[in-house]
Amino acid sequence: MKYLILITLLMSPLSHADKLYLGAKSYHFDRSKDYNETHKLVMYEREGYVAAYFNNSYDEDTFLLGKRLYYPLTDNLTTSVMVGATYGYRSLRKPGDLSRSRKVLPAVTLSIEYRFGGLLNTLFLGSAVAISPGVEW
Repeated sequence: MKYLILITLLMSPLSHADKLYLGAKSYHFDRSKDYNETHKLVMYEREGYVAAYFNNSYDEDTFLLGKRLYYPLTDNLTTSVMVGATYGYRSLRKPGDLSRSRKVLPAVTLSIEYRFGGLLNTLFLGSAVAISPGVEW
């Protein structure tokens, strides 16, 4: 299914995207819970605007809309902050509480991105650290 979405994006007028990320691995500092640390992720970015689907740390479908603001350090190394909203988590305080319904919640994520040609390796920093490969064109 994710390949069908990717092919559709690449064939659409949206194919002039700045960046596309597929998949992520994460590490949670809180080791007392059994978090999902391998994430299905499709994230599309154009001119700093981000739309993404991923399965979150509780292994539930989540959608994200946001804006990334970049702060270049060198030609190949950039930091950013992304501010937006997610739908799929259940609470800010108890996001894995299955007795609660899903909500639209705020999202703020810091990242460090390394570029090599058109390839990207991005480290996202939040309540966990996640790494995701991407392409830029």
